[in-house]
Amino acid sequence: NPVRALAFLADSGRHKGNSGSLISGGEESVLVTWQLDRDFHRPSHFVSRVGQGGILHTLCCMHTGKIVVFCSDNSVQCFHGANYDRLWTEQGIASMMLHEEGVIKGN
Repeated sequence: NPVRALAFLADSGRHKGNSGSLISGGEESVLVTWQLDRDFHRPSHFVSRVGQGGILHTLCCMHTGKIVVFCSDNSVQCFHGANYDRLWTEQGIASMMLHEEGVIKGN
């Protein structure tokens, strides 16, 4: 299944020379962490069942290390970047038409 979202979780400065992590997500609703400073190309951590219908976008805060995930079920979730605990979830957020979906005529 295709990956829909990529974001870099930068090193907070605790470990010099660490290039951080790549966070990915997609249709299977699994948040995947890839350690970029390792010599192998396998995921280092998984969080499954993040949202129904898939992950659309991910954001990583370099100051707090938190990961924010936007899902196709109109939920927004925040995870701790170190231990992947779910910190909060907002469900049922009203969807907004994207520019690519069409233009409202007459306005």
